Amino acid sequence: MLGELLAFLASGVLLALVLGFDYDFLKVAVFRPYPLLAYGLLALWMGTGAAWMLSALEQRGALAVRAAATAVSVIPAVLLMTNYSRNDRSRDDFADRHARLLLQQLDPDAVLFVYGDSDTGPIGYLHVIEGVRPDVTVYNMQGLVFRNRLLPALSSPRRRSERLGAFIASTGKPVYHMTEQILPPPTARSTSGSSNACCQASRLAPRRARR
Repeated sequence: MLGELLAFLASGVLLALVLGFDYDFLKVAVFRPYPLLAYGLLALWMGTGAAWMLSALEQRGALAVRAAATAVSVIPAVLLMTNYSRNDRSRDDFADRHARLLLQQLDPDAVLFVYGDSDTGPIGYLHVIEGVRPDVTVYNMQGLVFRNRLLPALSSPRRRSERLGAFIASTGKPVYHMTEQILPPPTARSTSGSSNACCQASRLAPRRARR
């Protein structure tokens, strides 16, 4: 019980304190999944409380138990009917369409650097599992998820920038990237990338990439 309470406080109250109660658009998007643990624990406690109540009512007869069980079941039923339409994502294929569009627009034998969950998940699934664009090489800029890591996941930002810069300078393939967060700074040999609907691209032969 103590462990559950600590997990609830960490993913709820402590998270709010860390964010300083500053819920701008970016923080809401990034930290939205974190309170799920608190919600799950809250549902567990509600179920435990309902089970205890029904057990206590057994002394009053089966009719009382059935009435209480019916009343308890009304709460999740109402919540389901009220919120189902807002949370139904069965027809939301935006991630699939976005990832396919991005992969389709890459040059042959291109290199694509992805960053973050929203890029790595859909693109990685289509590329690795469904085999979309097998000629393309996909790297995660954080050294995560994929086996073809260019650097350890715990590398410092400076080390990441140096390693990625060396790779970009040595390859003759077109390189695309989703973010400039840890890319090396542009040099005099850099050229502006051509923009498309998905990402910023630069042809490398052997120039460095920039947006």
